[in-house]
Amino acid sequence: MPPPTASARAAVLVPVSVALLVLLAGVGAGVGGCATKPAPEVGYLEAYEQKQFADAFAKASQRAQDPKAPDRERAQLVAGMSAQALGRRQDAKNLLTPLRGSTDNIVSGRAQTTLGLMAAQAGDDRTASALLRSGARKLDGQDAALANLHAGAAMERIGLRDEASKQYASGVAEAGDPTLKAMLTERSKPLAYFVQFGAFTTRAAADAKAQKLIRTSARKGDPALIVIETPTGGRTLFAVQVGPYSSVNAARLARTRFAQPGSAVTRRRAS
Repeated sequence: MPPPTASARAAVLVPVSVALLVLLAGVGAGVGGCATKPAPEVGYLEAYEQKQFADAFAKASQRAQDPKAPDRERAQLVAGMSAQALGRRQDAKNLLTPLRGSTDNIVSGRAQTTLGLMAAQAGDDRTASALLRSGARKLDGQDAALANLHAGAAMERIGLRDEASKQYASGVAEAGDPTLKAMLTERSKPLAYFVQFGAFTTRAAADAKAQKLIRTSARKGDPALIVIETPTGGRTLFAVQVGPYSSVNAARLARTRFAQPGSAVTRRRAS
């Protein structure tokens, strides 16, 4: 599968960035709630929650260097996530990577998820999908749902579309937010095959093509011809398709029956 275009990559970077911010914003509650309450003088969680990332990084890094600190791993997690928020990617990677093997699921899950989102931003979707999937297994609730969402998106970008659907389905039960649940539910639908007869810049042109095919080529037993909107390169095109078909062979036979030059078999989620 060819690498995604620049526009496709840009389209996925926005939600990845947003997910990082959501993950970072929630670290105080998630980490503080499962840890021994840090001493008041530490203050790295408070600094992080107030988005004072430089202060949080300094205080958390110092705390993480204390071998006797009961919250040492959690401090290292906050230091790593603070480094990510400050754009210090290598520092973040150095701090978070050792935490992947933590026995504390919140620490391990958040570290892996953050590393996975960083890999996605860097265009390494194979690494991103593995880290995000592993992180999702350690987390629960909204964090797990977001990790599953971005794991599935990374899988799709490397051509693992069936695996991506399963990943999205894993996130549905975890999602508490209705919008996120709806998105995961839609993306978890099984993939099907369609025959496409072209994509047009206006719906009127697409409708005209569909009507012509109905008059001249449609066969009894074929699914109805449909027009769908397909965002492409920052604009919306209107594709004329027939389907769904359960197998690629059935779609190929339909393409032969319609005998339209330029038609092609494509695969997407049935609406």
